[in-house]
Amino acid sequence: SVQDVLIVDATQDDFLRYINGNYPDDWQLAMEVDGQRAAAMKGSKITMWFPSITDDGEHIMELRIHSAPSANTMSLELNGTKLEEQKLEQGWQTISVKVPAGIVRAENSLAMTFSNMGRYDGKLGGAALGSLSVGKSAIAEEQKQGTSDRVMNQGELALTSQQGLAWHIW
Repeated sequence: SVQDVLIVDATQDDFLRYINGNYPDDWQLAMEVDGQRAAAMKGSKITMWFPSITDDGEHIMELRIHSAPSANTMSLELNGTKLEEQKLEQGWQTISVKVPAGIVRAENSLAMTFSNMGRYDGKLGGAALGSLSVGKSAIAEEQKQGTSDRVMNQGELALTSQQGLAWHIW
């Protein structure tokens, strides 16, 4: 995390923690997509999970995403609530979505559905993901790079009534 913004880096092996075992059925990991590393989605609908760092309130969710088809629409559903539909252009882009108060919680489920599919390493998929960030504000793209290699060290862990902690072990 950076400045209370959760950063999910889909380019590294630890991305597995956000897909809760949906590999290799739903994802192709460590892909090279138009010169950038990414996790490519298989099929037109995919789900991922992530925790929240900040308490309730309005959030900004940013996705660094690649669309293979020239015309593609991404529908987002966060914790069962539909968010604003996003038009995708062909290639890499950063999509910023406002998430109204009351939707983000300690453990979040994000469903992404795509209107069209392209090919990633010969397999059909709606898009490829480079990163996802969620927090009270947006952060610069360069602050999102290499976050998987940061050491998570802290003296103690304090959870409020709106926060939680989960481990996923295979």
